[in-house]
Amino acid sequence: MRFIPVVCLTLSLIACGSPDAVQREDALEAVTHEEAAASEEARSQAECSGAEDDASAQACVKRCSGGLQAGQHCSTDSNCGKTCSGGLQAGQHCSTDSNCGKTCSGGLQAGQHCSTDSNCGKTCSGGTSAGRACNTDANCPNGLCNSHLCNSHLCNSHLCVTYC
Repeated sequence: MRFIPVVCLTLSLIACGSPDAVQREDALEAVTHEEAAASEEARSQAECSGAEDDASAQACVKRCSGGLQAGQHCSTDSNCGKTCSGGLQAGQHCSTDSNCGKTCSGGLQAGQHCSTDSNCGKTCSGGTSAGRACNTDANCPNGLCNSHLCNSHLCNSHLCVTYC
């Protein structure tokens, strides 16, 4: 590597207050300090990235970003499929949100299948009956009777991503 002696010579001349141009041993042409520094930085970046000289091209591949086909080769997003985001069918194949079902968000039926909010019941929050089933606030001394929601789960598409 002839580059190292040039850099060492350049750096030693900089410290000594050398003129603006330095002679290269290999080509015998003038190089400014800025050119030498830029050349060193470019070589460092090439060495750090694993590139060798100017001939290093990377091949790009397309792979599914998630779901049941995660990491598999693909050409379009449709190759990667869809999966349920949550609920009892979480991670399973789906084609529409209705395939993923609904589950109760909280209360005594939390995580259980439901079709309407009324399937999820109500529980007391706060007071001496906290966590117990209720119908009205009167059933919850010093607390409130809260309804729980029947949440729908989404059928999410997965992307075909290009990696280089």
